[in-house]
Amino acid sequence: TLYNNTGPVSQWGAWGLREYAGQPIAETPKLRAVRDHVDER
Repeated sequence: TLYNNTGPVSQWGAWGLREYAGQPIAETPKLRAVRDHVDER
């Protein structure tokens, strides 16, 4: 389940695919995984 596209790490964890808008894709393993999955479909 995707809860949040962009959001900072908090005391409850990291729910976003990236921490901030414009973050380089190389620094976003969750976003890369989602994009890879979508591309495979």
